[in-house]
Amino acid sequence: MDLDFLAGLIDADGSLLLSLDKCSENRLGYRPKLVLDITNTDTSLLDMVQERLGFGRVVKTSATTFAYRANTHRDARKIVELFADRFSGSAKAEIKLWRHAVSLVTRVATPQVLSDFVHLMYGINTKGKQRRRGIEEWLDELECEYQPDYIQTVESLYLSSPLIDVNGQYISGYCQGDGSFNLANKKRYQPNFTLTDADRDVLDLIAGYFNLGDKSVFGVDPKTSEKNKICYRLQVTRFELCRKVIVPHFDRFPLYGRQQERYRLWREAVLLQESKLNCIRVEYRQKVEYIRKRFKDLKEV
Repeated sequence: MDLDFLAGLIDADGSLLLSLDKCSENRLGYRPKLVLDITNTDTSLLDMVQERLGFGRVVKTSATTFAYRANTHRDARKIVELFADRFSGSAKAEIKLWRHAVSLVTRVATPQVLSDFVHLMYGINTKGKQRRRGIEEWLDELECEYQPDYIQTVESLYLSSPLIDVNGQYISGYCQGDGSFNLANKKRYQPNFTLTDADRDVLDLIAGYFNLGDKSVFGVDPKTSEKNKICYRLQVTRFELCRKVIVPHFDRFPLYGRQQERYRLWREAVLLQESKLNCIRVEYRQKVEYIRKRFKDLKEV
């Protein structure tokens, strides 16, 4: 598994988090924590991530969901070393904050060091348990003052983190997390490929990589807008693009686990569509239904 592939997967399905946990063994009563989570329903994929990195572990987070989790300071240092210049999405700015957080946790713990960590924590995490408490509560406990200049520095890291050029491995990693291979079942049989993400800039970058231009469907995903959460959707519906752009890419830069199995079935459907004119109509329908059944069975796993 290529590191650029992993960078794309983390950008799509991963979270780089900071938290401050109570710890009676620590002199100040708190322990800074850095956590990388990659959430997925496919444990085989997460096992491969753990094997490739050589640290972290796979944990169960719900009845159907698992996560690869690395949460030691040593793990955090390795993550910074491996991925500092590989991200393109939101993780590109977050890894910069992580690098600074790693430098903080290597120092002797003082109230000021913990205060700096809290400011980073609120800069990097837009969600999470620590958000249930205002930053002022943390600073009051640490007997430190709010540092608006520190927050401005954190925000400037995001503004100064432009997107980088991406390669095929990164694209496949991103699609491993946020890509969807579908077989439309409306008036006619039509394979299509969809990417859904909250980061519009990354989707623009991927559309540019595939040289889609105005040949793809781009807009707000209606399923997310109904939940007051804006996500964007990039959809490739034209058969010629599926056959000449999407298939060659994933043949060259393969996916892993169940997503690779879905792609293989989808690819089979695309090639079947290409050979439609050479098939007897009844035979073609039988093959379509067979692929659909296998595709449905795979999605239900």
